[in-house]
Amino acid sequence: MSRTPKRRKLYLEPSFDGKELPRSTRYRASRLATDTSQVENVMSDGNAAADEPADNSPVRVWANDEVDECEESGPSDDEEALAENAKEDDRETDGSFDSDLSAEDIVTLVMDFAVNFGLAWTQVEHLMKLVYCFAAVADAPARALMQNTVQYNGYFGCGWCLHPGKCIEGTVKYPISAEAPPDRTKEGMMQDMAEVHRTGVNVRGVKGPSPLINLVGFDIVWGFTPDYMHGVLLGVTRQFMELWMSGVGAPYYIGSPQLIRMVDERLCAIKPPQCITRLPRSVELRKFWKASEWQQWLLYYSLVCVHRILPGKYHKHFSLLVKAVYLLLGDTVSAKDIRDSTECLVQFVIQVQVLYSKKEMTSNVHLLLHLAKSVTMQGPLWAHSCFVFEAGLGKIKKLVTSAKGVPHQVMSRVLMASKVGAHNAAASEQVKNFLCSDLCNKEESLALLGKPRAVSESIHRIIEAQVPHQITGPVEEYDRVRISGRMFHSEQYQRPQKTNCTAVRLRDNMHAKIQHIVSVSCSDRKRIYFVSNSYVSSLCFGTTHISCVQKWVAQNVVEVDRQAAPCLWIDWNERQFFCNLANRFP
Repeated sequence: MSRTPKRRKLYLEPSFDGKELPRSTRYRASRLATDTSQVENVMSDGNAAADEPADNSPVRVWANDEVDECEESGPSDDEEALAENAKEDDRETDGSFDSDLSAEDIVTLVMDFAVNFGLAWTQVEHLMKLVYCFAAVADAPARALMQNTVQYNGYFGCGWCLHPGKCIEGTVKYPISAEAPPDRTKEGMMQDMAEVHRTGVNVRGVKGPSPLINLVGFDIVWGFTPDYMHGVLLGVTRQFMELWMSGVGAPYYIGSPQLIRMVDERLCAIKPPQCITRLPRSVELRKFWKASEWQQWLLYYSLVCVHRILPGKYHKHFSLLVKAVYLLLGDTVSAKDIRDSTECLVQFVIQVQVLYSKKEMTSNVHLLLHLAKSVTMQGPLWAHSCFVFEAGLGKIKKLVTSAKGVPHQVMSRVLMASKVGAHNAAASEQVKNFLCSDLCNKEESLALLGKPRAVSESIHRIIEAQVPHQITGPVEEYDRVRISGRMFHSEQYQRPQKTNCTAVRLRDNMHAKIQHIVSVSCSDRKRIYFVSNSYVSSLCFGTTHISCVQKWVAQNVVEVDRQAAPCLWIDWNERQFFCNLANRFP
């Protein structure tokens, strides 16, 4: 007797009424958009087309990265045709599908619907959102599966170029050759996939067609980006640390107990600002370091901590990587930044083969050659790294408080948190001030914290001499100030023992180390000033973000604005450094 195949529901279905949701989240089904100024809300021109969704249909779609629900809308003629085709394919019209429905079918169905029909809802007029996938972020094994290519440890294992690879000591490496291998292209990949489909034999690392070629507007080659977190931080940076610490007898070896103690003394003496959440740990604990710790080591700590410990040519070589990665992590990346970083990365990769041998030409080192182009096509490294997804997973885990009903716990709490923004947009100023003082405009605030006190006579004289505005009221000193959500404190604040928030980067890339935070009542408004020593700085180690400074006796008064940003202060062996912080993730 034949068995009826099991059916399963796909959560993108007609007649979905939210009954399977917890009671506390059913209100999401009736939400109206309250803020039409958002970039993703593409409004129609007011002339509703004949096939725009009606208001009385039970169709609702939840397919938004912000978990915004859509208002009810009716099926268009094209949607009815799609439903008719679905009937012919023996799929149920209520949204249920055969148990053998593959992930490829689900992805294709959802993306076709999002691209061809869009997500429609009604506020005052019809709104439409079209969804396109233009970038994918994955580590190396997952990327190979998604592209349907061989892994990084196979021949032609690079997903962005046609480097054939070479077996060195039993492992495929990517040494520098006389001629640079050509980049892969979308058209070339499609041709290779077609040939593999026809012959059944791998072609230049391609194992067959990828389901992702069905995504409209997605480039199967450059739609994937080299993941900065896995490839650069957990890959290249950790690789070179292990070489330095474990390469006994090599000219770059610094793993002896005496040298490790010297590195640790410098590293553990660093007090980062509060925005760097992990404190420096001994290099002997490096196997426990997280990706963010490897980032801090690469960008800020390494060049200072191994200076005059690591031989000069190896130190200078590693500084090329530090400079290039920092440039590609900028708020904005200019064409000059791309050129400079490309030059640094090419030099770095070539010199790896010269200084460390072909055995160290790993896939992660080879990946560096494609970083600059990926930034040109997809934006800065922080915009498409795995950091934001790892952080999101961490936040989701914190939403779970019991072992039962884990999916409902996560879903209900995410939806409730996302609803705060909608209520905030619709609330009156009185309600915001009374209930939402900690939720509204916190990131834009400039607030003095703590109890004020009178300034000393010497500071008062400096203020009178350097403040260009008429002083009409009291001059008071505070220990802390919050600027755009970032905390700063003066040297008078003694509570922090392991962090240091006194270093600040001001406009025009000027630096200051806050000695006093002063509030001055001027004729027009109350103004906030930092009192700091003057510094003469110069870039060092060949980088663009680490400055070696020399302190002057004279004191400056600098007005505070919202552009002030925290930076890292390193005080080592009578030498001081300011390090500008890079973007990690949004």
